[in-house]
Amino acid sequence: MTVRAWAMRTSRDSRSHRDFIFGELLEGRLRQGWGWLPEQDLAAVAARSRDPAVGYAGLSEAEKMAWGHWRLLGEASHAPGDAIRVGDTVLVPNVPENGTFTLCRVAGPYRYDVPAAIGDLGHIRPVEVLTPGGVAYTSDLVLAPLRRSLSCRSRLWSVNQYRDNLTAIAAAVASGDVARSFAQGTNHLARAQRATAERVQASVGALASAIADPLRAVLKSAEWEPVLAAALVPLMRDVEVIHTGGAGEEGADIEIHVPNPFAPESPWVVAVQLKDYEGEIHESVADQIEQAITARLDGRRGTGALVAVILAATKARPSERLSERLAILADTYGVQVSCAHGDALMRVLAKGLFSRQR
Repeated sequence: MTVRAWAMRTSRDSRSHRDFIFGELLEGRLRQGWGWLPEQDLAAVAARSRDPAVGYAGLSEAEKMAWGHWRLLGEASHAPGDAIRVGDTVLVPNVPENGTFTLCRVAGPYRYDVPAAIGDLGHIRPVEVLTPGGVAYTSDLVLAPLRRSLSCRSRLWSVNQYRDNLTAIAAAVASGDVARSFAQGTNHLARAQRATAERVQASVGALASAIADPLRAVLKSAEWEPVLAAALVPLMRDVEVIHTGGAGEEGADIEIHVPNPFAPESPWVVAVQLKDYEGEIHESVADQIEQAITARLDGRRGTGALVAVILAATKARPSERLSERLAILADTYGVQVSCAHGDALMRVLAKGLFSRQR
């Protein structure tokens, strides 16, 4: 039997609900909501849905609400191959706190018991808790692909493709490495440096290839921005690297200010737009590049002469149409516009991170 991994959201309507759910987990009971009436027992609902005289159409609304959790029935369900079974791992998001999760292993068959204290959460699978203190989403034990998955809003979804990461997290906690499940996670630059520290003795060319996958594993989306900004600092003398990403960025995630000896109050500016995409970058990104240019030309971004805009892509390549539009922008505004993607960007990061670690 193949062991699989799931993520299952439970109720967090109130502090008392969250505390109750976590307390029940520690007692070996994984509970789920939409179970407040005796007739919502999934075993009973399954039997009625199979009854030709009732069928799914004949179920009450309360029974249909509960039936949305049919996978909890596991081996007793109509499709055990697609259900939660003994031995599977379940990740419970936002328990014990928001921004954390608890891992547990399913240890027994489904049963139904509505707790009088709550009046809901009657669906139960017996479990063994693997991370009794919880794990922070931002822990460096939690790789970026798994963190991306945790943004899913479903009540139940498969995280089977991240099973190796979940196994490593449980093993680290079991070995006593509990502190790492919460510590060192919110500083994205520190996480990036730890992910690459063992590789910095290689040549720059080899290092750029070596660090690409580790960086992509621990960084996602806007998390790349402060890392690239920090990597640029030691590569240039007397420049100011400003992380501008976020609300009101006006098309630039990073700005590099180069001193202008003829007009110190008006530095030469290089704007960087960073994209953490897969595949091809759509031509619509050219609109952001144009916004970065016009924001400088009309003074919205303050003083300074824009001399170049760089589209930096962690993995994706610009589409042919995007490359054509970038060339048009360069001609229209008289500003150098270029793209650094894949190995070219990784070489910059490799040089900068290596310089910071010497």
